[in-house]
Amino acid sequence: MWTMQHRDYMHHLLEQIAAAVARVGDCVAAGKLDEAEGVLDTTWSAVGMRRADAGRLDVGTMRVLLGPKKVLATQLLKAEATVEEARGRHARAEALRRTATEL
Repeated sequence: MWTMQHRDYMHHLLEQIAAAVARVGDCVAAGKLDEAEGVLDTTWSAVGMRRADAGRLDVGTMRVLLGPKKVLATQLLKAEATVEEARGRHARAEALRRTATEL
């Protein structure tokens, strides 16, 4: 059972993720892909994982490490896929979307 403090923390984290995903979208639309990646780096840290690690770990390991935050991580993976797509890295974007789906 989650405590009120834990629910408040998760709610705050959810708001932070939603704002970051929106900012990434704005950056991509403006062609500011490096800035979008900076937003992703910072936001992955808030979830408790480095973005580079999320790109290297298998789905099972990510599930264990993230616990209930895996739901939030799926949104970050999808946002990163958008950045990769904008960079023309279509295979990488598809791999990120697949990981998000499997997570």
